[in-house]
Amino acid sequence: MNDSSRSGQIPWKRLIAEGLAVVVSILLAFAIDAAWGQRLEDQRLSAALLGLDAEFRTNLASLREVQATHQRAFEAAGRILGMTGPGAEVPEDIASFERDLYEVVGWWMFYPESGQLSSLLNSGDLSIVSDDDLRVALAAWPDRVRKLNSVEEIQQLLSETLLIPFVQNRVPLRHAIAARRPELLSSGSFAPRYTALLSDLEFEGFMANRVWSLEAILTEISAVRVALEDILRRIAEYE
Repeated sequence: MNDSSRSGQIPWKRLIAEGLAVVVSILLAFAIDAAWGQRLEDQRLSAALLGLDAEFRTNLASLREVQATHQRAFEAAGRILGMTGPGAEVPEDIASFERDLYEVVGWWMFYPESGQLSSLLNSGDLSIVSDDDLRVALAAWPDRVRKLNSVEEIQQLLSETLLIPFVQNRVPLRHAIAARRPELLSSGSFAPRYTALLSDLEFEGFMANRVWSLEAILTEISAVRVALEDILRRIAEYE
């Protein structure tokens, strides 16, 4: 009786031990899988931050160049505006005037690189950036650039369709370009009519418009630069 009773007993200890072993192995597998997944996400984040840092550093260098160019044009437009009027005379320093004219009739645009950021935005992977402020700044960056470009494009259109044709009829643009490339001038070049240009009320209006517009562009560029530098700082401080 006793032997039969013992042979029919359930081996609870062994079953519990085996069950615990299964549970532990499952939990261990989940832990390993989670750790591996986290490692992959950390690697993706690290690669993304490195790419963004390089991209925005390149954009900062480009923005500085564009900002400097707009600043030169702004100062040149102010100097030329100071020469205009009904009693305008031939500029004392023709070479400096033609350099200023070259700056004024040109236009420049800020075209940042965006491959790394676009990839994150289009794939939805921007969510891997856990820093809320950095994520918001990155998401807002394309709109900041579009806002600046919209102001720059207006100036480009005005220069192409109004200012350049107007100036060309009085001071051939060959002279303005020759301020940077003297070899383009020759004895057969059309003579510039400086006083006709500077004493024209419409030209004075163009220069006033350039001063106001370039001031607005420079203000917008300053805001974009602050945002860009803030993004770079946040990337550098990312933990």
